Amino acid sequence: MSRPVPHKCLHCKKFFLPDFRNVFHLGVRHQKYCSEKTCQVASHRAAQKKLRASPKGPQPEDEVERVQKWRAKRREQAQAQVAVLRDDCPSEVVDRQEDSRGMVVLRDDCLDRNPLIIGLISQLSGVLRDDIEPVLKSLHSRGQMILGKGPGIVNQN
Repeated sequence: MSRPVPHKCLHCKKFFLPDFRNVFHLGVRHQKYCSEKTCQVASHRAAQKKLRASPKGPQPEDEVERVQKWRAKRREQAQAQVAVLRDDCPSEVVDRQEDSRGMVVLRDDCLDRNPLIIGLISQLSGVLRDDIEPVLKSLHSRGQMILGKGPGIVNQN
């Protein structure tokens, strides 16, 4: 294998040894800029200028349309994300239900659909999936007591 020949950087005009992967192929030198940060920026700018000047490159009208489509897509994604975050449990009052043992049945319609609440309760209480139901029941009864809606509590509102 022959020794690498130093090349002159087109930006800073200093000599450098090209990377061994940029071989002298069919009389064409591939690496024309050294590895300095400013020279790499200049290399990128030159490549972009060359691409835009070619007929195959993107035209300014195409760029405007592309950016407009991208912005519209980002707006839609942001609105969809906000809509997901606003998904609350229903606030309607539900009649009290009891099971065969006379225990109050916890209506967990919104809990099954809301992994945020399940994850938060699991994180705060330190319990896993199998033990989360008793924790949910105690939290539910505590919430009812705070709101004055539990069994045996006369509503003071």
